[in-house]
Amino acid sequence: MVYPAIKHLISTENTELISMELHDTRIAKLFDMNSGIDVFQIVPNIGIRGIASRVQYGKDWGTLTIRYETVSGAKTEYGKRMKAIQSDGKWLYPDLTIQSYVTSRKDPELLSAAIVKTKELYTAIYEKRLPYWFQAYDNKFMCLGWAAIQKAGIEISIVRRPPGQLELFG
Repeated sequence: MVYPAIKHLISTENTELISMELHDTRIAKLFDMNSGIDVFQIVPNIGIRGIASRVQYGKDWGTLTIRYETVSGAKTEYGKRMKAIQSDGKWLYPDLTIQSYVTSRKDPELLSAAIVKTKELYTAIYEKRLPYWFQAYDNKFMCLGWAAIQKAGIEISIVRRPPGQLELFG
């Protein structure tokens, strides 16, 4: 449901997407848990890149959220991504980060999605060029408004469902 609305932003012809979350294998879990890669995009004769994807349900908040701290003390996506980005290519991390909002878990319809280069986003956070706030539920999430990301000069592509046009995103 998300991919049809954003494929023109990330795809070339003959693109294959392989979701790590749909594969119950050790390697898929390792990519997901250690590098944050939820999907691999494979373009024949060009290359393979990783994509991080977060889907939230209900309201379209127009934000990108990053797990910053956990109740258990486990390493978070923020810490792991920063370590990988600062490793000068030693560790893997997703090339793109996608945040999407859908109506519900049951019969979901896309409300919006945003795509940003992971390294650009995390570098701007680290260099304090990007405003954010924290939202805590059980875990602590860093919230970054899509408009603030644009204002900071970071390239972000946003797709929003036009009001009353849910069928366009099916």
